[in-house]
Amino acid sequence: MNIDELLKMSRKYGANADFVLAGGGNTSVKEGNLMAVKASGSALGELTADGVVFMDLKALKALPDKKYPDDDAKREALAIADMMAIKLPNQEDKLLKSAEIAYTLLDVRE
Repeated sequence: MNIDELLKMSRKYGANADFVLAGGGNTSVKEGNLMAVKASGSALGELTADGVVFMDLKALKALPDKKYPDDDAKREALAIADMMAIKLPNQEDKLLKSAEIAYTLLDVRE
């Protein structure tokens, strides 16, 4: 996946206070069965390839249909584990908060 355009757009808008607040929000790009998302803790206006998390788009799209236990603690633990498991290998050290994944899901539902 070529993420040059994502990085260019992220830095352009992330560096402009008219468009962003604080850390600058999130950006993402989808290509084939992959999705690249700005990692937590990465400044949008200074984003590099190291600040991007790559995810399995098919696995991401399947998350809303998954059935979880009724128990709040068990459901939350399993849902977070599933969300973290959609990251591709060698991406484990990159932070991606569950709230960011939830917002990303809104963009991938068909």
